[in-house]
Amino acid sequence: MSQIIERRPVRYLGAIAASLAVVLALVFTPMRTVADDFLNQFRVQKFAAVTIPMDMIEPFSSGMFDDMTSADPSMLTEQMDGLGTFETTFNMDMTSMHDALTPAEAAAQYGDFDSPDSLPDGFDGDAEVWVTEAGSATYTMNTDKAQAIVDEMGIPIYALPDSSAFPEMTFSVNLEAAVVQSWTAADGSMLMAGQTVSPTISYPDGLDMDMLREDILRLPGLPTDLVAQLRAIDDWEETLIIPVPEDAKTENVTINGEAGLLIIAEEGSAIVWQKDGILYAVAGQVSADAVRDVADSMQ
Repeated sequence: MSQIIERRPVRYLGAIAASLAVVLALVFTPMRTVADDFLNQFRVQKFAAVTIPMDMIEPFSSGMFDDMTSADPSMLTEQMDGLGTFETTFNMDMTSMHDALTPAEAAAQYGDFDSPDSLPDGFDGDAEVWVTEAGSATYTMNTDKAQAIVDEMGIPIYALPDSSAFPEMTFSVNLEAAVVQSWTAADGSMLMAGQTVSPTISYPDGLDMDMLREDILRLPGLPTDLVAQLRAIDDWEETLIIPVPEDAKTENVTINGEAGLLIIAEEGSAIVWQKDGILYAVAGQVSADAVRDVADSMQ
């Protein structure tokens, strides 16, 4: 967590958005298909944490991938070339950073946003504020090529649709603008608070996400404990799943009457919650009690 907190807030937010989009769209958040709709949409209502083993972080350097398929991992990279097309309105140059704004300047760009009424000792200065731009990302996958990869590599995935009816599958993520406030204590510790409208993730109607979820959860290389955690999440249509490392602790909490998730690690703490379609987060190199107090003061 220390490496995350030491990065600038906008870069931190962008990394989280990208990783959550991949996890949600491709693996862990199944969604019931609606017969008459071309696209299904997911919006965040709840949060759930799953503990990710180290093997999941670098699967190709461990034996986990070998358990899933008999194919050479290098073949996967080659097969992925030409599988689909990716388009985005986001600026992918992570070195391009906007200057920090004052709260008044941020409000002029973003509109009204919530600021904490109380801060931990040592974080008494004015906040630096960043406002990210809204944007979208779309990946269009060739169904025939995807099925060919699945068949050739012997991966037990059966949920792909009939390519004659659905020659392409399009996944899209839409992110609204976000505002991130940052404070730095005299000892260099950082504290951040941010908010944004819930992202929307859209799935092609031809892809049965319930079946895909079952296919993935039955993959032979997945750790039993991880599978059990994922199966325990009932309300997957509205739950944002947050991967956490094995050494972190999580706790379900209530912030201003709304359900939230507290994450505690040796280097710091973070808390996320949503209210009226707005996602909030507070994170920093402070105690769990401190981030809860900051979150409770944002009304």
